[in-house]
Amino acid sequence: DAFPNSEMYGKTLGIVGYGNIGRAVAKVMSAFGIKCIGHRRKFQGTVDNIGVTQYAGEEGLDHVLTHSDSIVAILPKTSETDDFFSAKRFQRMKENAVFINIGRGSTVCEDDLIDALQSNHLGGAALDVYKEEPLPRSSKLWDVSSEKLLLTSHNADISTEAFEGSARHFCELATSYVKDGTLPEYLVNLHDGY
Repeated sequence: DAFPNSEMYGKTLGIVGYGNIGRAVAKVMSAFGIKCIGHRRKFQGTVDNIGVTQYAGEEGLDHVLTHSDSIVAILPKTSETDDFFSAKRFQRMKENAVFINIGRGSTVCEDDLIDALQSNHLGGAALDVYKEEPLPRSSKLWDVSSEKLLLTSHNADISTEAFEGSARHFCELATSYVKDGTLPEYLVNLHDGY
């Protein structure tokens, strides 16, 4: 019998929502010989310093979906991203692709994801975020085979290091603001909603 899993080495990872977290994901994955391509709402140039080819717009998104062996979604919650990943987009993904969502649960139509998994179009999925958190016992996601779907509890930040790092970064930003009245990064753009 053949082994049921395959390695990611030499495969392509599509990152939809290629911002700061997306770049951190690409940095780690690239070190393992995984080709990363990214999609972002606003075009930032073709290839960044990590070697990730970037795409924008609907045509660029289609390229990322159809050329990736796995997709990691890191989208924010906005009116434009509600149910962003629905049947139409799952069907554009390669057959047997793996879908991972670490962004916001509102960006995935969970019923359409279940259909894509149960029809065997998608090879698997991993979700760390859900439309409703904590994930209620009544969710149909619990009925999907654990061989097809990995569910985690949206708590990657629960560690001493993560807490200390966040507190340290907050203090650095607050000090900068008190010192010269500016916040150099991580500002919410009220127009964009994130």
